[in-house]
Amino acid sequence: YANRAKNIKNQPRINEDPKDALLRKFQEEIARLKEQLEGKSKHGKKSRRQRTHDGADNDESNDSGQNDEELYLKDQQDKLNEEKRSILQKKNLNETEREDMLRELEEKQQEIQREQDERREMQNKIQQMESKLITGGKDIVTHTSEQEETLLQKRRLIAEAERRHYEVQKQLEQGEEERQTINEKYTNIKEEVEDKRAKKEKLSKQLKKLEAKKLEIVEKHRIVREELEAEQREIQKQTKLFQLIIENFIPTDERERLLKRIQFDDRHNRWTLKELSKQTDQMAARPILTHSDRRPIAVHSQSNSIPEIAYFKGENIILLQLDFPSRTTRDYEDPMVPPMIQAAMGKAMKDEENIELDAKNIPLEKRKKKKKTIPSSSDTYDNYVSSTSSMSRIGYGDPHTSRSMNSARR
Repeated sequence: YANRAKNIKNQPRINEDPKDALLRKFQEEIARLKEQLEGKSKHGKKSRRQRTHDGADNDESNDSGQNDEELYLKDQQDKLNEEKRSILQKKNLNETEREDMLRELEEKQQEIQREQDERREMQNKIQQMESKLITGGKDIVTHTSEQEETLLQKRRLIAEAERRHYEVQKQLEQGEEERQTINEKYTNIKEEVEDKRAKKEKLSKQLKKLEAKKLEIVEKHRIVREELEAEQREIQKQTKLFQLIIENFIPTDERERLLKRIQFDDRHNRWTLKELSKQTDQMAARPILTHSDRRPIAVHSQSNSIPEIAYFKGENIILLQLDFPSRTTRDYEDPMVPPMIQAAMGKAMKDEENIELDAKNIPLEKRKKKKKTIPSSSDTYDNYVSSTSSMSRIGYGDPHTSRSMNSARR
């Protein structure tokens, strides 16, 4: 990008009108073509100066230079033709040499013809560009405006001629209908019926044409209405945008000053600004402090007059609330336990009174069996459970024994 920017060769013009820029481009192109044409004709001029014996002046006009160019090219063409005839007349040359010489002459002749065509093309291009710039002694802007006025007049004349043609055509059709009505003479009822039928068919065809034309007009009107509505919406949108920009970015005093200067140009159908007054004795307006306060006030008063959140409002800074991210954690919740299990666990965790066992009521044999059922370190838990169940069966019927067994199982 920087390299392309360095290689830019154009010369900018400050506040240059587009028409002036176009005229300048045309003039530069004409000058370039003239230099190119003069460069191509240098060789011809040098040869002509060597051939002249009367010492003609070097400051020739463009017309005389062009005539000399044409004469020089014509002389060269004549010389080539003469050399060609002399080669054809020579008899001491073989066919190969004659063909080579003729080929060289043909190439020279083609080169001269090509140079002549290029010179004519460049001259025509220069004349076309000069005719674009100056037409009848007038500049391109004046000529363009005159052409626009002439075109508008011709369009008006064409529209008027079409309107007259339509009126004349309508009058002819009405006259034809009246003439047919007057000249109609019926010989009998049958001819009258046939004639009425033909007239009815003719009127029905005309009615169909009018209905088709009506539909076409309605469709055109609908399209035009939709285009106007779209244009109106676009204009309203642009107006709201401009109004928003004016209300938020243009100072109040500057806006009022512009509203006083603005005016509508009926001729060009657009809004323009009046020229500033050239009087030098105008009194300058009293400067204001800010957009909201016209006179200076203390910092303490200013801080008390505005809320704390609007501290940077004078600098066109918008204050927004913090945008918190979505939460990625959640509060701890205890595991849900069924009520029956919770009650059983609470009952089991309660402290119970000491249970006293009366061993006197247990027979000796049962006590021996009871001792045998005590699990050892090598017994498993299943054996211990079976022994406790047998103990419960042994103490069945005794409330003290059953309570002790139940406590042991728990």
